[in-house]
Amino acid sequence: MKPKKKIIYYSIFHAIILISILIGMYYPLSPVMPAYGLDAGWAYAMNEAVASGKRIGTEIIFTFGPWASVYTHMFHPGTEHLMTLGSIYLIAIAFLLFLPNLHDSKSSLFLTSLFAASFFISRDVMLFAIPLMFSVAVFSHHNAPPKGRWFPRTYYRFAIFFGSISLGLLPLIKGSLAPYVLVTIFVTAGVLISRKSFQLAAATAFLPAFSTIFFWHLSGQDFTDIGNYFESLVPIIFGYSDAMGKSGSKFEEAVYVVILLSICFTLFRCLKLHANEKFYLVFSVFLYGFFCFKAGYTRHDGHGYIATFALVFLLVILFPITTNINDKKFKVITSAALSLFLVMYFKYGFDDRNFKNIAAEKGVLDKATKNSPLVHKVRIITEAFSMEEIFRIAGSSFYLKNFWIRDVFSSHDNVYKFEESKRRIIEKCGFDFAPEGSVDIFTVHQECALANDWTWNPRPIFQSYSAYSGTLLKSNQKHYLSPSAPDSVVFQMNTIDGRLPNAEDTLAQFELYRGYRIDSVQGDALLLRRASKKRSVEMVKSTETQAEFGKDFPLPAATRPLFMTIEVSPSLVGKILGIFYKNNHVSFEITLNSGEKKKYRIIPAMINSPFIIIPHIENINDFRNLVEIPLDDVSHKIPASARIDTDAGFSGWIPKATMKFYELQSR
Repeated sequence: MKPKKKIIYYSIFHAIILISILIGMYYPLSPVMPAYGLDAGWAYAMNEAVASGKRIGTEIIFTFGPWASVYTHMFHPGTEHLMTLGSIYLIAIAFLLFLPNLHDSKSSLFLTSLFAASFFISRDVMLFAIPLMFSVAVFSHHNAPPKGRWFPRTYYRFAIFFGSISLGLLPLIKGSLAPYVLVTIFVTAGVLISRKSFQLAAATAFLPAFSTIFFWHLSGQDFTDIGNYFESLVPIIFGYSDAMGKSGSKFEEAVYVVILLSICFTLFRCLKLHANEKFYLVFSVFLYGFFCFKAGYTRHDGHGYIATFALVFLLVILFPITTNINDKKFKVITSAALSLFLVMYFKYGFDDRNFKNIAAEKGVLDKATKNSPLVHKVRIITEAFSMEEIFRIAGSSFYLKNFWIRDVFSSHDNVYKFEESKRRIIEKCGFDFAPEGSVDIFTVHQECALANDWTWNPRPIFQSYSAYSGTLLKSNQKHYLSPSAPDSVVFQMNTIDGRLPNAEDTLAQFELYRGYRIDSVQGDALLLRRASKKRSVEMVKSTETQAEFGKDFPLPAATRPLFMTIEVSPSLVGKILGIFYKNNHVSFEITLNSGEKKKYRIIPAMINSPFIIIPHIENINDFRNLVEIPLDDVSHKIPASARIDTDAGFSGWIPKATMKFYELQSR
């Protein structure tokens, strides 16, 4: 075989392998089915909202857009075509942007690295990677080999053109990608103008906007709602850190930052290019790393996996650029990134449910509890189990994020599996109400309404923990005040992160109190029906006081339900932290007349709206008592004092709060 033909055949073979790997990474070979739970619930709800033609950004407000199924990979008969089309498009874009990596003898090494990474993918990182790969293509366009080599500048112009189109789709999949995409577009267009590549600059600046409109319309949404969608994202994106932030290991975060900065520094120092070119590449890498840091460590629980995998995938993306860097420090950085990833994979990949079941079989569950450190669990396992049983635990407790080879052979009767999943959801919901007319579920489990095939009429922010600003709270209140308000509401008090239960969706809760009546009770759920006549009550301001953090303040005596607001403001440094990282949590501790203390987390932006403080409400029985029993008969639920505080250390909050109290009076 002639050398030239041999090279061509190898290139075709490598291209086939590349697209096969990308299919496994981006395409839902075995779609997820609806299930009962917070995350599965919103994914199901977003699919149903798009399938039923609800207006995203107006009737439905969430951090995800009409193409959310491309991210969730959740099957729904009404959105399957969007999930398929969106996934295929991302595969095509990734193929175009990765193909230049196959131009030399290191092609096999690159494909091996990409294949290994495909077993551990994070869907967040796969979306974050598109703008970075686009930026690398822009960088390579100016630094590509002369014409006549495998991938000349003409190829990169083609890739940049189609890559620009993909940037318009990303915010319609996950709205929180909008800031990342906007900064990428702005910086890239500026760089291309400085190179006098005006056509590419125009494509980068305008094609994303046109493609956003195109994909928006293709999803079945009305053109007039696209502005509302992006406007609705503003309070969601900028309120996320304070509302959804969760503390984790500061050491993990510090190691991540050190590795990311080391990669940036090494790239800038070792690449033999013009400073402007190096700056653009390094800035693009840093931007990718920053947004992955936010995604992984703002809510530092299992999300930490996002950040650590992002470093590994960054090295894969940079493969053609870094392959010639022989700097020993860079090899150390690469080793550190891989080590951090492996540690975090074992930390977040350990499935406690499987461990608990297997440990119970051996009678060592009391020695290795669910919350035991991983090292302790491993020691107990090695002492108590045979080698065969250890392999059994390893196989069931550590999972691969995308074991896509298995998915090829899985059952694909998706419609049947979809109906079966609905049946399982109904079993787990714990109630079998027969509501009349349209239905909303308060506070989170919309999947229960959807699985029962009720006429779904949710408030815009359909999961109450996400209504974390005044604007979002008022949107939900407006829904219950409108003539099209739901006829029935299944009321539960589910919350996250130890939040004060009755401080979520407070304005909507008040409208439920005024405009709905209790019909029946089952388990932890109430069925409320819309009343023909609302209760003639209103909140009237009574007193106002101030308190310092960490000090108790008395609550007013009350003979009828009392509401309050708490105004907590971030300092200047706190505002900056809220944008780039997160502030410490704010806690609210109440002391009941009985002396019992209860401590909760509160979200400052949520408690600016009135929530009920007297009596203390923490479950549906308390809410029921509020409606049916006089205040004198629930004296054990009357708080005498309260305290506001923050986590230890620097908080970022001004250490004073203003409290306003409102009495509930008849009109």
